Amino acid sequence: MSAEKKISFSKRDLKGSKLRCLQLTALPGIDVTRTLNCLIEPYGKITDQDVWIPGGFLNPDEAQLDKVADIPVLKDKSAALKNWWLEQYDANTRTPNWDIISTCKVSGEDGLLLVEAKAHHGELIQKDPCGAGGVNLASITGAMNDINKQTGWNLSAEEHYQISNRFAWSWQLASMGVPVILVYLGFLNADEWADDKLKDHNDWEKSVREYSKYIVPYAIWNSKVSAGESYFYPLIRSLTMDISFK
Repeated sequence: MSAEKKISFSKRDLKGSKLRCLQLTALPGIDVTRTLNCLIEPYGKITDQDVWIPGGFLNPDEAQLDKVADIPVLKDKSAALKNWWLEQYDANTRTPNWDIISTCKVSGEDGLLLVEAKAHHGELIQKDPCGAGGVNLASITGAMNDINKQTGWNLSAEEHYQISNRFAWSWQLASMGVPVILVYLGFLNADEWADDKLKDHNDWEKSVREYSKYIVPYAIWNSKVSAGESYFYPLIRSLTMDISFK
């Protein structure tokens, strides 16, 4: 008899967006596909043949796009993505983590869903510098500046770093021929955050647009963005998932 698998979580992970992402991906497969499809329609489609990360509470690790071996559209792009983002790397070097990723069809083509999730307004941090230093910080800054020159955006490693790297990676994947749906997902009515919770979809969408307007155009959301060989869709979506831990 195999040993029962047990996973430990830090106290801070037992609330907010990470807990809800794990709860979502722990659902039966048919419910995961139904929920994710609600987030990406009408631009994309997920079926029971698709693969997503994380895999619920027993497989809780978030994905780094240069390190996932079982995502077909990324299988020959790992080294190129790593070299685009970083100058030096070892076993401890990390590229950005994603709350949820999934293979999907994007306008009928093989593509990727990338999800950045939040559960309260305080997670939209403006003074949010990149933690890298030295040649890696220079490489990340250079990657973003190259995109800025092509688009007129204001991606930055010094502030608004998280949303900057979300758009940078979506752009780069699309430029390499992988269509992307980038979802900024707000989990509504997370009562553990009291007055800072996201009250409804309008509250969430207004916050995201206001937060991101210094980085990308206000009107970019919920539209098609062409990039190199392909394109991506940056979407603002919301979802309610009840948590009742005492």
